[in-house]
Amino acid sequence: MKRPFLMIEVCVRDEHELSELTQLLRSIAVSDGMSFTDYSKKTSANLSDRREPTPMAPMENLDMGAFDPDGAGFGVSDTKMFSNQITIGFSEGSNASKAHRIADEVAYKLTARWQVGQVPSGGRVLPNLHCSANY
Repeated sequence: MKRPFLMIEVCVRDEHELSELTQLLRSIAVSDGMSFTDYSKKTSANLSDRREPTPMAPMENLDMGAFDPDGAGFGVSDTKMFSNQITIGFSEGSNASKAHRIADEVAYKLTARWQVGQVPSGGRVLPNLHCSANY
């Protein structure tokens, strides 16, 4: 499986912002003809190494994504560093131009509401101190 061609990160403050983020990503998926999935609750329920919940933790073990039949799309997860630090990785599938357009659209729409950062090209996500301040 190929690595994402782009990874971005965003911090949400609470469940309400996570819900807003989820709805935005779902609407982008629908408008771009992708299938949106959210296995977050299912994933959380199945993990044995759960962290202690905190009042600010929007969700543990975030597991969402949207992909078209060609494999272009994005996957969403929390970073395990701060429960409100979320990464979104973009896959080209077999349609690179569509995938890059989707990535641009997602980043643009998220930037209108949240501070968005790009994960270094090596894919190593570091603790985001902006997220820490909201934790």
